[in-house]
Amino acid sequence: MPWQKLPASQYRTLLQKSLATRRSQILDLAAEVGPVIEAYRAQGYGYRRIAALLNLSGYSPLRGSTWYPTTVVRVWRTYTTQPVQLKLSKPPA
Repeated sequence: MPWQKLPASQYRTLLQKSLATRRSQILDLAAEVGPVIEAYRAQGYGYRRIAALLNLSGYSPLRGSTWYPTTVVRVWRTYTTQPVQLKLSKPPA
C-alpha cells in the first residue's frame, strides 16, 4: 500500500495539508451558499425545501451532485458559526 511507504512525519504533513484544503473548500462553500440559505430561512422555508431549491438553482455541494436537508443544515451551521476573517494582502505593520 502506498501510504505505508511514507515516513510518519511526511504522512502527517500531507494529511495536515489535505485537511487544511478541505476546510478551506467547506468555508468557501458556506460563504457562497450561506446567504442563499439565510434568505430562504428568512422566508420560513424548511431545510427540505431549501435543498430542493438549491438543486434546482444549480448550486452544487462539495460531494456528489444533490443537496439533502442534512447537507443544508451543515452548511448553514458552518456559515452562522464561523467568525468573519479578513484576507489581508500584507501583514499589518
